[in-house]
Amino acid sequence: MASALLLLFFLSSSLGLAWAQCPPDSTSIMIIRDQKIHLPLTEPICIICRFFNNQGNFAPFSDGVWWLGSMVLNDGDYDGNVSISSTFNTVYLTLHTPDAVVNVGDVVVCSSKNIGLQNIVTFGTYSFLNPIVFPNGTVNVIEGSNLTLTCSDPGNAGTPRYVWIRDGSQLTIVVNNPPLNLYLTNIDRESSGEYTCRSMSVHMHGDIRETSVRVNVISLPTVNIITHQNDESITINCTYDDSVNVTWEHNNSLLEPDNDPYVTVDTQSSYSELTISPLAEDYKGEYQCIVSNDAGTATSEKVQIDVDIHHTGYSKSIPSKYTAIILVIITACVALLLLGIVIILTIIVCLCCRKYYVLKSDNEIQGISFNIKLDGEKVLPQENVYN
Repeated sequence: MASALLLLFFLSSSLGLAWAQCPPDSTSIMIIRDQKIHLPLTEPICIICRFFNNQGNFAPFSDGVWWLGSMVLNDGDYDGNVSISSTFNTVYLTLHTPDAVVNVGDVVVCSSKNIGLQNIVTFGTYSFLNPIVFPNGTVNVIEGSNLTLTCSDPGNAGTPRYVWIRDGSQLTIVVNNPPLNLYLTNIDRESSGEYTCRSMSVHMHGDIRETSVRVNVISLPTVNIITHQNDESITINCTYDDSVNVTWEHNNSLLEPDNDPYVTVDTQSSYSELTISPLAEDYKGEYQCIVSNDAGTATSEKVQIDVDIHHTGYSKSIPSKYTAIILVIITACVALLLLGIVIILTIIVCLCCRKYYVLKSDNEIQGISFNIKLDGEKVLPQENVYN
């Protein structure tokens, strides 16, 4: 058992794993060349320093030293905020409270005099912002089209890693050299949703930034049409799931309800209702609704409307609600006309009769006078004749 532990320690040391050298609550970063690091100075930092030999392997050394400026750092310096340890090929520097030891712009150097190598570490400003996504916000896309989403670095220090995800699933490979593009092709309704670009700090494990964009797929409207008809009116109901504009056609011609007092159209967000009341023969034929949005235009199936003018008893020119009034007026006019004719005929008959009786009386008087003359009798005065 002891030999196994010794072997494990030897393997870990030879591979440079050096476990238990960096505190578990620290952010560790390996330095193999001169490098500028961007880490928050408010959290523990563990810097691992190694050197390569000419064969490309980690070079062994035992005289590793950490310098802060011109001062050699020792284990326990700065009130215990500095911890230094080493293996045969690695030297560790742990800053438990970094801002108590260094500031932004300061330099620490790890070196080995035996192998004649050194690595310079510069502390830079820690900046880790949300990635930049284009297009951003909400993007409306027509079904069947293509879309490219681009994730860019906002200027974060270091080399963060970037990846596109959706609903927790990874959509692209992880890269550290953005911009990172996500290509959506032949988009369908299932493509609607939120897409997120996630950036992860290489050094600050668990430090994640995200920016999301919502994709809204616009599809052609789905249209249905039903009718409700009785003897005096008809209602045609057109339903749809998405629309910007709705129009109606009658026998393939645009229906303009504003120009027809007997046609009304009530259009709402999910339906349009066409009502014709009263019915007339001119309204028979085929009807359909045309629904359009940003994706295009969809047309409902045609419905056939038949109108029995003999059953309804009126036409478009005489609405049912005015029929009785008009019939009363016509009847009254005809009655007045007939009455006038009767009165006129009565007057004419009376005048004719009067003239007839006057002529008859004159003839009778002339006959009496003529008889008197023939008999040789004395003719009486005119006034006596009538007496």
